[in-house]
Amino acid sequence: EELAVAGLAELMAADRAFAAKAAADGVPAAFTEYAASDALMVASDSITSGREAVTQRFANWPEGARLQWAPEAGRVSARGDMGWTWGNSVHTAADGTRTTGRYVSVWTRDYDGNWRFAFDGQIR
Repeated sequence: EELAVAGLAELMAADRAFAAKAAADGVPAAFTEYAASDALMVASDSITSGREAVTQRFANWPEGARLQWAPEAGRVSARGDMGWTWGNSVHTAADGTRTTGRYVSVWTRDYDGNWRFAFDGQIR
């Protein structure tokens, strides 16, 4: 149980760092960095599988568009190597149009101990 408690604090920090990377360096850079090699992203209009496909998905991200999010809660497995977070998000299009939503991400640790998202799903 101690692993799960410590892991949850690390996982929430990883999700916040992921969001901070998107704000500082852009959404494409953040999703490429935090995607697991076999990441799966599911949206209402598309499914993306693998880190390379995630990179391609964001290759034409519109200049001036932003995606902001913050995790609200999460859980980590007893072994501390898998977990999930959910939170609220705001997509701001290049023209300033804002769309709110929610997300769920499933995370795994890579061989270096870093959290990477294995699944990311939008909830509208």
